[in-house]
Amino acid sequence: PGRGGRHWTRGEAVRDPLFRAALPAVLAPPSFGTAFIFHQVHLTEIKGWALSEFAALFALYVATSIPASFAAGWAADRFGAARMLPLWPCLLAAGLTVAALAQAFWAGAVAMALLGAMQGFGSAVSGAFWPEVYGTRHLGAIRSVATSSMVFGTALGPGVSGLLLDVEVGFEAQLIGMAALSLAAAVNFALAERRLQPAR
Repeated sequence: PGRGGRHWTRGEAVRDPLFRAALPAVLAPPSFGTAFIFHQVHLTEIKGWALSEFAALFALYVATSIPASFAAGWAADRFGAARMLPLWPCLLAAGLTVAALAQAFWAGAVAMALLGAMQGFGSAVSGAFWPEVYGTRHLGAIRSVATSSMVFGTALGPGVSGLLLDVEVGFEAQLIGMAALSLAAAVNFALAERRLQPAR
């Protein structure tokens, strides 16, 4: 059973304040992370980085995602997935901020390492969060809402970012905005989780 010692239906979960607080936190990584990767050519141009060298950083992305996934799985078991969930968008915010503010190529490496850690961390924590909070009886129905929302965010992020580029909103400014929204989503969820913790 999930929060409150019961199995939640999809309708109950969607109306739950914690679910509504969780959605921005789980939407930020796929939306903003995909936008960052999608516009990598533009990023390397404004930073003066070689695209071939930046593309090589995807090996670093994968290398950090694997240990982060193991660490997140341990942390979710030890402390609870709901408590760990805010760290997911925080890792994204850290990576985007580094990429936005620094010009040296090392910033690209740090950003990709953090985004890789974000990806691995999120894959473990998000998988554990839904059954922990809402139980397993209607898990498929509940996760279908979350997953479809994340897929929509993955498609929306690069498109909105591209439109902003068309109206001359700089990509570095966009990255700062994405980082700020990610942190806001993390704080909002952490406060909601703390407020509802007695019910768990």
